[in-house]
Amino acid sequence: MDTFEKVGSQYYSLGSYPCEAYDWYYPSWAINMVDNSGCDRRVWLHSELDKTGYEIYIGPGSTRIGITGSITQPAILAVGAKSPCP
Repeated sequence: MDTFEKVGSQYYSLGSYPCEAYDWYYPSWAINMVDNSGCDRRVWLHSELDKTGYEIYIGPGSTRIGITGSITQPAILAVGAKSPCP
């Protein structure tokens, strides 16, 4: 799973995360795109540490482009279960 930041009209790679269940707290950069195309797990961006509040979901094998607002600086970037989306 890869994250990207948008600068102007271009997206730049920020880093890669393993495709395994784990929570990363306070990523160090703004996240404007998540490429989850090579991962069979769900990915969530959570605005709050207790996983309440606003969140964005990126399904297994998909990409989310154009992430904006305060969620670009999530409290948690979470890679979750392999099960299908609810």
